[in-house]
Amino acid sequence: MAEFDRLFDELQKRSSVDKSALLKLIDEKKKKVGAGYLTDMGALFLVASDLGITLEYMMTSDLTLKNLYVGANEITIISRVLSIYPVQNYTRKDGSQGFYRKIILFDKDDFIKATLWDEKATSIDSLNINPNTVVRIIKGYVKAGLDGRPVLHLGLKGSIEVVNDQELIRKFPTIEEVTKDVSSIKSPTSYLSVRGSIKTEPKSSQFTRKDGSQGSVIHFYISDIEIDQAVRVAIWDSESKAVESLQIGSIVRLINVRAKMLSYGEIELHGDAGTSLEVISKKIIHKASPMTFRLLSIGPTQEKSSSALLIDSVRRFYTLLAKDGAYNKLLSIKPDNLITCYPKEIINSKIVCDDEKSIVTKTLDDPIYPKVQSLLLKIKDTRNIDHPVFIEAIALSYASIKDVATKDGSIIKKAEIMVGDETGERKIIAWRDLTILLERISPGEKLRINAIIPQMSGNNEPVFIIRPYSSIEKITS
Repeated sequence: MAEFDRLFDELQKRSSVDKSALLKLIDEKKKKVGAGYLTDMGALFLVASDLGITLEYMMTSDLTLKNLYVGANEITIISRVLSIYPVQNYTRKDGSQGFYRKIILFDKDDFIKATLWDEKATSIDSLNINPNTVVRIIKGYVKAGLDGRPVLHLGLKGSIEVVNDQELIRKFPTIEEVTKDVSSIKSPTSYLSVRGSIKTEPKSSQFTRKDGSQGSVIHFYISDIEIDQAVRVAIWDSESKAVESLQIGSIVRLINVRAKMLSYGEIELHGDAGTSLEVISKKIIHKASPMTFRLLSIGPTQEKSSSALLIDSVRRFYTLLAKDGAYNKLLSIKPDNLITCYPKEIINSKIVCDDEKSIVTKTLDDPIYPKVQSLLLKIKDTRNIDHPVFIEAIALSYASIKDVATKDGSIIKKAEIMVGDETGERKIIAWRDLTILLERISPGEKLRINAIIPQMSGNNEPVFIIRPYSSIEKITS
């Protein structure tokens, strides 16, 4: 904080604003920009700018992205490239033409947008810099973007170079290592790398913007563990050639997409000209050897099939889709039993069984497989968890049920109920046919709520989401 104190004192002297008023301005600036975007130092530089004062802070050592703040100057930083945008033109103040290029950088802590100006934009090509390349930015500076977030800039005085030191390169996670399964995306997030299976045939369309320019959009659905729950993808103005080779069932990686929360609680992925698409595999579906699991929860029946949540001996979760004969067999088994599955196929962590003989109950228990009781959590302990959770809670309200219009004009049901325990309260949300789980609950009933997903709502409120394998038991004793 020594440097902050020095610059604070300098600003106080040059602005004639007293200490308490200056601290208030800094606090207001942080609140206005939003939590997580500004440090005290960054807010100090913005306040100085508002007062017409320029502060100089020289930084020459390698940093991490989370340390960057608006106003930082002459910085050197190493990071890995996530995405590279096409070169764009702009008109300088003197009327001459210039060009710039955006890239997205990341390290183990954070992501940041960077803008390379004029000849620095073309150096990306001459240096053969691609996504996953580790680079060093020299003499960059940080300004606030339109959304208030820090944006790294590289101009005439700066440079960019490729890092070749293998020991140093290994310190930075790769795109593959930061890629997430689509089912794990539960809240609005930018700069994502997402893996999923193509659910529908990609379709491309053209449109005309308000300014008369032409645009394009490619849209399709991808899915992950739950085959019936697909996520819509829209990629705007993309020049990716990989789309032409996409087939239903292909496993793909979408690099640099943004997760958007829709009004009815579902996630949609959006990409742009900086989004790239990689085909990982034409189809990852394979026969499997028998597998043993603890049966944790069985969801409601949907079209003569049912989903269940399973856990293996090393606490990995799987979902089971039981159809036809396997569906009838699943319904005859109580949760907490050990079962052996003879899958028809496995798609990532999803197991598909369609024959009565493909699910067998084991007669001898094995404590290495966790039981539901050992997985129970208090409500306050479920934040920042990216897998299904189990809680015991009191119903605090009746279910509020309403019809919601989706983006395509169809009407679906949404149900909400409030529950609580001694550590806090939380809303549970169910969609479509899954609302049946909440419809018959009354205030004051004690519930065991199995296999729900912690998620942040569009209002940045923590909620629980009912999934096809979720179940609710009323506790009577």
